Amino acid sequence: SQDQYTSMEEPEELREDETTGALKIVRRKVQRTDASVAETRAIRKGVIRFVVLIVDCSESMNQRDMRPTRLGVAQQVVGSFLDSFFDQNPISQVSLVELRGGKAEKITELSGNSRHHKHKLE
Repeated sequence: SQDQYTSMEEPEELREDETTGALKIVRRKVQRTDASVAETRAIRKGVIRFVVLIVDCSESMNQRDMRPTRLGVAQQVVGSFLDSFFDQNPISQVSLVELRGGKAEKITELSGNSRHHKHKLE
């Protein structure tokens, strides 16, 4: 019956123009059943995300007001974030940057390898 269909507007989508290579925003309207709407939500987790995570490694992070240090706590939190992020975004990539001595330095290149990032952060 017609009741089982839901009209919904797709969110904007980024597509590459085949001739110019320029990116353009596309929006389309589709008819879906409730089951296909739920399936689409799961598929949207497949979006590729690129994240640059900046970690403060300045002298103040060596203070022991947190155990073992502020930096140690930050490393644990970043490790947990990476595990969770890659569980939810398996085809995405992360790069780590550290702030130290007033300068930013890249620790890791963009990569989807959680273990590599966590190893370099230690």
